[in-house]
Amino acid sequence: HLLRGRIEFKAGAFENAYLAYSEALSLNPSSEEALQAVSQLGLRVGQLEASLDATNKLLVLNPNQTDALLVRGLHALIKRNYAAATSTADQILSIDPLNEGGVVLKARVSFLSGNAEEAARILQDYERSRPNTQAVSLTRLEIYRALRNPQMMAQQYADLNTLLPDDLGIRLDHANFLYKTGKAEYATKLVVNVLANKSSTPPNVESAVNLLEEYAISALNAASYRTILSSGTPAARIALSRYFAAKGNVNAASILLTGMTGADADAERAQVALLQGQNARAQAIVQELLAKDETHCSALKTQALLWYSGRRFADALRTAQNASAECPNRSDLWQVNAKVYQAMDDDANVRRVFAQGLDANKQSEPLSRAFSEYLLAHNGSREAIAVARKLTRSAPALNSGWRLYADICAKAKSSCVIEAQEGLVNSQSRFGVDTLPGELPPNGLFGRLVTR
Repeated sequence: HLLRGRIEFKAGAFENAYLAYSEALSLNPSSEEALQAVSQLGLRVGQLEASLDATNKLLVLNPNQTDALLVRGLHALIKRNYAAATSTADQILSIDPLNEGGVVLKARVSFLSGNAEEAARILQDYERSRPNTQAVSLTRLEIYRALRNPQMMAQQYADLNTLLPDDLGIRLDHANFLYKTGKAEYATKLVVNVLANKSSTPPNVESAVNLLEEYAISALNAASYRTILSSGTPAARIALSRYFAAKGNVNAASILLTGMTGADADAERAQVALLQGQNARAQAIVQELLAKDETHCSALKTQALLWYSGRRFADALRTAQNASAECPNRSDLWQVNAKVYQAMDDDANVRRVFAQGLDANKQSEPLSRAFSEYLLAHNGSREAIAVARKLTRSAPALNSGWRLYADICAKAKSSCVIEAQEGLVNSQSRFGVDTLPGELPPNGLFGRLVTR
């Protein structure tokens, strides 16, 4: 069990690692390795009771174990018991005055207690005794993000480019910051570098494409395409091709599929063929794909659109429903459902599928826009405003959401346009991608400085 825990941890499968170490602990309750792992991983995966129990047992064995004290301090921070968290940080630093975790914990407690100046001073004092570190730069970044200080954030990104050159999450966060501060060309270069990185994970790719969507990047330069073609993962190329096809950039979508084989690439080729008016070719491709895999979402989408173009609405609807059921997180599939229902003049079901799609994709500006504009066109101005406003509540840092809200308010001739314009100005200095609705901030030493 210990060996499995080490392997799973090394692979980044933290929940599996936690389970393995928990099994080890059930067999040997005094195993220090298992206790340490359950203490730290339990905090990470949300098993707070088990984490705190293991932490307390470690501290019974060794009251000066700084790693366990740090976890105890984080538990206090989660509970917003700032006095206890500060006391624990001071205890860690009395044992080891240069303990990085203790310093970061104390700085975060100070900031969340309302003393940003003290938080900055704690970090500055620490750096006088040793070189700049990842932990300090990451903590500073979050402090200045919360303070909306772009100049100091830029300095932290410069440090982190050196300290964490392979952290793709930091690169994407930096790209979002650059877009918001008017440096779109450099931001797009960072996004391209992530999409061309062989280590990009599906969440990295999704975040990168979302940035292109948010900041309306409808094409890349030739060098960017070459970079992505030479080293981008198949998943990155497929996602980017799908994105450009949706934007009507058929040439870019085709380029990104160059030399690719497999069902996913063929499904995107079918979509490109459909956009080019080559319906027979598109039909031949998707027919072959669906014969092998009747659940392939992109193939189902193209088939639904082919049925739609032939006015076979019942077939189009059945296929579109299958697609959105298989891939509910793809907002484009819900739009196809709505499109078919509109052709059938079924207002109630248009509204239903839009609402279902937004339940599954609360931060989708394209889906929110399509729904709100439909409502406006069908004497539903109040409902249209509500849809746009809901997007700004789910994603307050999303500039496009506030622009949509302002647009709908203006078209509805509502006074809410003033609120929307103020929100847009405010969102310009929210330098971070919104967390998903209901998602809790991380329990560790890093992450957004927000209260629960």
